[in-house]
Amino acid sequence: MMAGVGFVGGGGVPCRQSRQGQHRGRSFVWNQGVRFRLVKRGRAGGAGAGAGVAMSSWYDFYASQKIEAPADYVFQEYTRLEDMPNWAPWLQSVELEGGPDHISKWSIASSGFKFSWRAKITQLIRGKLICWESVEGLKNRGSVSFRTLSNEECEVSIRLGFELPQWLRTVFNNQFVKNFVSDKLQSELKIFRSLLLRKKRRLKSTERNASSI
Repeated sequence: MMAGVGFVGGGGVPCRQSRQGQHRGRSFVWNQGVRFRLVKRGRAGGAGAGAGVAMSSWYDFYASQKIEAPADYVFQEYTRLEDMPNWAPWLQSVELEGGPDHISKWSIASSGFKFSWRAKITQLIRGKLICWESVEGLKNRGSVSFRTLSNEECEVSIRLGFELPQWLRTVFNNQFVKNFVSDKLQSELKIFRSLLLRKKRRLKSTERNASSI
């Protein structure tokens, strides 16, 4: 279980996000089923009459993976946030700070670039849903849902969005979208599945050996 994080009741509830302004955009699909959406969102450019609107770009992605394990078990393993670098190589570290907003600090490194941010859990439903948004550093938001397919299978779906400043969009637009997202977001879910199933088999083997004694 994730240390220092509380749970709320209910099920299938969409994330509550504190976002301002309206956005619209076009959707694109890259390889490996990762959905990409470039969003232009308007922002107030200043106070008083005649204030302009600055446009910022949000990059939203979606990936999913079926896992042959119960949703509650997969959820429990996924919420071990400090273990994420074991199956998400681009993550350097995840540190839990706790507190009423369940703050965590994240550090990533990819393609020679390094970023960090602090995030808070905005909604968490046991075995079903995790939602977060950044409070400092690289602006991002997202959710992970766990949909039960059967008693021994579920589907994990990740929705991830981040905002890039103009200078970083210019540098990262092609490389970041194609390499980082397509090659890493989906592959990391596959690594997570592989490690989880390996651990599940070890636990079953241990239980069988214990029962035979």
